[in-house]
Amino acid sequence: GLQASGSLVSGATTNSVTLIGVVLADAGNYDVVVSGTCTPAVTSIPAALVISTPPTITTQPANAAVCDGASASFSVVAAGTPSPTIYQWQVSTTAVPAFTNIGAASSSPSLTVSNVTPAISGNKYRVIITNSCGQSVTSNGLATLTVNAKPVVTASALTARICLTDAPIALVGSPVGGSWSGIGVSGSNFVPSATAVGTYTLTYSYTNSLGCAATATTVAKVEDCPERIRLLRDNALILYPNPNNGVFNIRVNSTLYNYLNMKVYASSGNLVSTRNYSGLVYGQVVPIDLSYLPSGTYMVRFFYDDGIRTSEKVFPVIIGR
Repeated sequence: GLQASGSLVSGATTNSVTLIGVVLADAGNYDVVVSGTCTPAVTSIPAALVISTPPTITTQPANAAVCDGASASFSVVAAGTPSPTIYQWQVSTTAVPAFTNIGAASSSPSLTVSNVTPAISGNKYRVIITNSCGQSVTSNGLATLTVNAKPVVTASALTARICLTDAPIALVGSPVGGSWSGIGVSGSNFVPSATAVGTYTLTYSYTNSLGCAATATTVAKVEDCPERIRLLRDNALILYPNPNNGVFNIRVNSTLYNYLNMKVYASSGNLVSTRNYSGLVYGQVVPIDLSYLPSGTYMVRFFYDDGIRTSEKVFPVIIGR
């Protein structure tokens, strides 16, 4: 039967009924009972009356800050009866907001702006929400997009030729504070001996204080460098300066000898000094201090004791003051 709260009812006993001035309490199911001279009466299938209310926004679109090239998202949460289903997003590109539609209206409460650039930083966004009854509401929070620039990152070039036997090579990236990755990388060094002959791309990554990241690359070309295989008798060691004041250097000029023993003999043939050097690598310069010895000519003997690879080199060294 008909039940209406606070409404005027017209035609309640006819084949057409009108509710005048409906209120929310009138929403519900309505049916009609039809009776005549003969019994029984018949009841119709209920008809639903929905009282619509304008949409309301429970969560306004919020500001978004993203990095150059990323995607920014804006969303809204709305309520109402019937549930709002039409969302028209708009954008303003001017200091004084003047909004235009972004494409056609859709059923999505979210907007994604892809591949943002600094040129659109400062754009403002809003949304008009409409239900099936044509009732609308516009978001009152102007959601602003901020596009943060990525850092400008560089990676310094390495020498055109790197030998497997080279010592670790310092990697330089800018701005400082980033990190290196790639085959052969250890911290901020490239370690040729940890690789094989080949070409390697090394990557420097840096993230700025705004959380925006960028990378740069450099190439390490590693070679075998067979010309570095020198015997002791063939300039595997270079001693300099000579003459000297008792302080001089030896430079390792070969990849064959990772350790060497040194014996120093006076002109009389007496052994005056013995030392051992280990962990030697190609290009390493080893300082030697014999300044405690008196002036004179000494025979400085370096030898490598390893079975069939045993070899030696003798330098006449003049110490004078």
